[in-house]
Amino acid sequence: MDAPPLLHGTFTTKDGGTSSEVARPGHDRTMVLTLVVDDDPAVLELLTSLLGGAGHQVTAASNGREAHDLLLGGSFDLAVLDHELPDMTGLEIAGAVREAGIETRLVLVSGVRWLSRQRLDPVDELVEKPFDPEDFLRLVDELMSP
Repeated sequence: MDAPPLLHGTFTTKDGGTSSEVARPGHDRTMVLTLVVDDDPAVLELLTSLLGGAGHQVTAASNGREAHDLLLGGSFDLAVLDHELPDMTGLEIAGAVREAGIETRLVLVSGVRWLSRQRLDPVDELVEKPFDPEDFLRLVDELMSP
């Protein structure tokens, strides 16, 4: 399998900081039940392949309503949510998950630059498109580590 293309960008934590952590030598990625949501088939495939290749058990959803129902009815460790979905935003999904008391770790992915300056309480991390796949995996590793 070919390596995914580099999608350069930065990661913004919900408190407005940025992440530039260097990979931890010898850090093993563990099996994580992950939901990936994006209405762009190419991005959905990229994220699904990237996380699946890192050992995640990935379920894919292509719209907000499907993601909402899966998250409220399932037991995912991590959800990667596109913000700009046609039927619900990623923030709306995240809010519903938190209101239901579900502790799934939530990563919001968006090309909308102004989001990095907003209060993003329901999500754990914001990733701006475009992004670097290895940086994304390091962020996920950090987020999922005990």
